[in-house]
Amino acid sequence: MLYFKQSYGSWTYTGSKLDLHIDDSGLNERHKMDLTYYVQNGEFDLLATPAERIESTFKDERYVEVFFRMHLKRKTLYYGLNWIVPSVLISISNVLGFTMPSECGEKITLREFGFASLDFSRLF
Repeated sequence: MLYFKQSYGSWTYTGSKLDLHIDDSGLNERHKMDLTYYVQNGEFDLLATPAERIESTFKDERYVEVFFRMHLKRKTLYYGLNWIVPSVLISISNVLGFTMPSECGEKITLREFGFASLDFSRLF
């Protein structure tokens, strides 16, 4: 699981001049952010978006901060298909390329595939 935290507050203005609040009217307990324009991601699931408001004092002045968090979980199918399977296939093709005899005509094709896939993975 991944956790991202974004904080908003002021170092200059006190709570009497800048008072931040979280407008969670119409939102459920799990999601304190407006997800109207949220687009589903192919790599991550959005589990929760909690938010909290914290008041702190410094030299008898009140300061307000608002924290928004996002709890994300990586989809295992995405991770497996886009990272693990290609890595295993490239590794197998490299091992086969080194173990094939030099007289074999497919050795050059297999090695070209291995080098091209390594170059492609470096570019993107």
